[in-house]
Amino acid sequence: MVALQISDVFKAAQRATFQDKTIQYRPAVKRTGSLGSVTTGPGEIIATYQANFQILSDALVAQEWGLTVARDAQVTSSARLPPKVGDYIQYDGAVYKVVGHPIYDSHDKLMLELTNEAVI
Repeated sequence: MVALQISDVFKAAQRATFQDKTIQYRPAVKRTGSLGSVTTGPGEIIATYQANFQILSDALVAQEWGLTVARDAQVTSSARLPPKVGDYIQYDGAVYKVVGHPIYDSHDKLMLELTNEAVI
Protein backbone atom coordinates (compact mmCIF):
# COMPACT_ATOMS: atom_id res chain seq x y z
CA MET A 1 0.00 0.00 0.00
CA VAL A 2 1.32 3.45 -0.92
CA ALA A 3 1.04 6.21 1.68
CA LEU A 4 -0.72 9.33 0.48
CA GLN A 5 1.12 12.61 0.68
CA ILE A 6 -1.18 15.57 1.18
CA SER A 7 0.37 18.66 -0.38
CA ASP A 8 1.25 21.76 1.61
CA VAL A 9 -0.88 23.78 -0.83
CA PHE A 10 -3.95 21.69 0.04
CA LYS A 11 -3.25 22.01 3.78
CA ALA A 12 -2.76 25.79 3.46
CA ALA A 13 -6.10 26.11 1.62
CA GLN A 14 -7.79 23.95 4.24
CA ARG A 15 -6.26 26.04 7.04
CA ALA A 16 -7.29 29.36 5.44
CA THR A 17 -10.84 28.19 4.74
CA PHE A 18 -11.83 26.19 7.81
CA GLN A 19 -9.50 26.92 10.72
CA ASP A 20 -11.11 30.15 11.87
CA LYS A 21 -11.62 29.36 15.58
CA THR A 22 -9.09 29.81 18.39
CA ILE A 23 -8.96 26.94 20.87
CA GLN A 24 -6.99 26.99 24.11
CA TYR A 25 -4.98 23.98 25.26
CA ARG A 26 -5.10 23.09 28.96
CA PRO A 27 -3.10 19.95 29.82
CA ALA A 28 -4.44 17.59 32.47
CA VAL A 29 -2.96 18.05 35.94
CA LYS A 30 -3.30 15.92 39.06
CA ARG A 31 -4.42 17.57 42.27
CA THR A 32 -4.40 16.17 45.81
CA GLY A 33 -7.37 17.14 47.98
CA SER A 34 -7.21 17.98 51.67
CA LEU A 35 -8.10 14.37 52.54
CA GLY A 36 -5.49 12.93 50.19
CA SER A 37 -7.76 12.08 47.26
CA VAL A 38 -6.19 12.57 43.84
CA THR A 39 -8.24 14.07 41.02
CA THR A 40 -7.36 15.12 37.49
CA GLY A 41 -8.54 18.33 35.89
CA PRO A 42 -7.51 21.05 33.45
CA GLY A 43 -4.38 23.04 34.18
CA GLU A 44 -3.55 26.54 33.03
CA ILE A 45 -3.78 27.51 29.34
CA ILE A 46 -0.38 26.77 27.81
CA ALA A 47 -1.07 27.32 24.10
CA THR A 48 -3.67 28.42 21.58
CA TYR A 49 -4.30 27.00 18.11
CA GLN A 50 -6.36 27.94 15.09
CA ALA A 51 -8.70 25.08 14.27
CA ASN A 52 -12.13 24.13 12.99
CA PHE A 53 -14.42 23.67 16.03
CA GLN A 54 -17.80 21.98 15.54
CA ILE A 55 -20.51 20.89 17.94
CA LEU A 56 -21.36 17.28 17.03
CA SER A 57 -24.37 16.88 14.76
CA ASP A 58 -23.74 13.36 13.42
CA ALA A 59 -25.43 10.77 15.66
CA LEU A 60 -23.31 7.91 14.28
CA VAL A 61 -20.03 9.72 15.04
CA ALA A 62 -21.29 10.64 18.51
CA GLN A 63 -22.29 7.04 19.21
CA GLU A 64 -18.92 5.72 18.00
CA TRP A 65 -17.10 7.92 20.53
CA GLY A 66 -19.65 7.71 23.36
CA LEU A 67 -20.50 11.40 22.95
CA THR A 68 -23.73 13.40 22.79
CA VAL A 69 -25.08 15.22 19.72
CA ALA A 70 -25.57 18.99 20.19
CA ARG A 71 -23.47 18.95 23.38
CA ASP A 72 -20.04 17.48 22.70
CA ALA A 73 -17.68 18.59 19.93
CA GLN A 74 -14.85 17.87 17.54
CA VAL A 75 -11.87 19.94 16.47
CA THR A 76 -9.98 19.47 13.21
CA SER A 77 -6.70 20.97 12.06
CA SER A 78 -4.43 20.58 9.05
CA ALA A 79 -1.47 20.55 11.47
CA ARG A 80 -0.73 18.05 14.23
CA LEU A 81 -2.35 19.10 17.52
CA PRO A 82 -0.35 18.35 20.70
CA PRO A 83 -3.20 17.65 23.18
CA LYS A 84 -3.45 14.02 24.24
CA VAL A 85 -6.45 11.98 25.33
CA GLY A 86 -7.23 13.16 28.85
CA ASP A 87 -6.13 16.77 28.26
CA TYR A 88 -8.57 19.68 27.94
CA ILE A 89 -9.61 22.23 25.32
CA GLN A 90 -11.25 25.51 26.25
CA TYR A 91 -13.39 27.22 23.64
CA ASP A 92 -16.11 29.88 23.70
CA GLY A 93 -16.87 29.79 27.42
CA ALA A 94 -16.70 26.01 27.86
CA VAL A 95 -14.10 23.37 28.75
CA TYR A 96 -14.00 20.03 26.93
CA LYS A 97 -12.07 16.86 27.76
CA VAL A 98 -10.20 15.17 24.90
CA VAL A 99 -11.60 11.63 24.63
CA GLY A 100 -10.20 10.70 21.22
CA HIS A 101 -7.41 11.82 18.92
CA PRO A 102 -7.53 10.15 15.49
CA ILE A 103 -4.90 11.32 13.01
CA TYR A 104 -5.50 11.23 9.26
CA ASP A 105 -3.31 11.94 6.21
CA SER A 106 -5.16 15.18 5.54
CA HIS A 107 -5.88 16.40 9.08
CA ASP A 108 -5.77 15.86 12.82
CA LYS A 109 -8.92 15.53 14.93
CA LEU A 110 -9.80 15.85 18.61
CA MET A 111 -13.03 14.32 19.92
CA LEU A 112 -14.28 16.39 22.86
CA GLU A 113 -16.67 15.81 25.75
CA LEU A 114 -18.17 18.86 27.48
CA THR A 115 -17.22 19.19 31.16
CA ASN A 116 -18.36 21.32 34.08
CA GLU A 117 -14.81 22.59 34.61
CA ALA A 118 -14.29 26.30 35.20
CA VAL A 119 -13.25 28.56 32.35
CA ILE A 120 -10.16 30.69 32.99
